[in-house]
Amino acid sequence: MQQAAIIERESAGFAGPESLARIAACLEGKRGVEGVLDFETTGTTPWARGNKLGDKIGLKQTLKQYCAANGCVYDDALRARVLSLHIPSDAGGLSIAVDLDRLTADERYALAGLLDGQIWVGHNLLFEYMWMLSLNPCVRPMRLVDTMLLTTCIRPDAMYRMQQIV
Repeated sequence: MQQAAIIERESAGFAGPESLARIAACLEGKRGVEGVLDFETTGTTPWARGNKLGDKIGLKQTLKQYCAANGCVYDDALRARVLSLHIPSDAGGLSIAVDLDRLTADERYALAGLLDGQIWVGHNLLFEYMWMLSLNPCVRPMRLVDTMLLTTCIRPDAMYRMQQIV
């Protein structure tokens, strides 16, 4: 059965602080809204250290050499860069990717706070939860639906079968 409601989608670019009101309209004052979320980050955890300027990358250049050759800068600050969020149509309907670098610390805190008491759906939600806590340490989901855990429960041999194929 196809969903009849239309879900509002953000344009091709990433959303910024102007999107907070639209997200709040879908979630504020509601508990138990199911939402799919995914972070894009600069590290594996908020506490891990990443590459240093002397480390080799790609074609055996150091990060410093790569940046000089390509006219870019390297920022080793660990942070969540983008939060992708999908809210189903029965809760207001919104699919959005928020550029967290465009938000102030207070706006990131408020955005994370909107997800407090909601149902989070995603793949490997421990990763998302660690990063969410780095934005707002008070956030607690009502429930987690972790597709990685579900896959492991249903097909515990799946990883080993894939390794045998490759």
